Amino acid sequence: PPGAVLIETVWGEGRYHAIALRQRDCRALAYAIGTADDVGAAVGAVREAWEDAARFEQAARALGQLVYGPAVTAGFFRGARRLFVVADGELALAPLDALPAEGDEPLLTVLPVSYLTAARDLMRLRQRFRPGVRALVVGGPDYERGGAAKEALQVASGERGGDVIACKPVHGSWGALAGARTEAERVTARLGG
Repeated sequence: PPGAVLIETVWGEGRYHAIALRQRDCRALAYAIGTADDVGAAVGAVREAWEDAARFEQAARALGQLVYGPAVTAGFFRGARRLFVVADGELALAPLDALPAEGDEPLLTVLPVSYLTAARDLMRLRQRFRPGVRALVVGGPDYERGGAAKEALQVASGERGGDVIACKPVHGSWGALAGARTEAERVTARLGG
């Protein structure tokens, strides 16, 4: 897509590398992220610090520098309108969109970030939705309502008697994800539903 930047990480032979591609000028950059041990420790630090804002910011900055630093230095994010990330190995366990690339702001507050399973997934974005093909769009689940949510899901899917698994949080409660229902409604409208 116009203004897109792709960063694909690859793990092999005990090291992580990245390939950055920029749509605007068809530029490519390959760089080393670090050893598997260094990346594993940085990912672990981010995951362990999740509930402590100060520790998380420090750990996120360190991992962000490893993953995005060379691309930032090479100017890959200047003028970018969207970032696509393919995370390999332990990097797939880290919230790469919550890491800062430039400054202290998490990427997701500056730029839309989309995760891909592989760079070839970008080719699917060029495909248009074909009329007659059905899609199930789910948004704004209410994990706290149990029976009512089950009934609503069965009605929405047009099926009765199917199994619906109730999800209950292990600790505390899960609040509604802001904007999830609106996003699902917009996707549904875009698909012609």
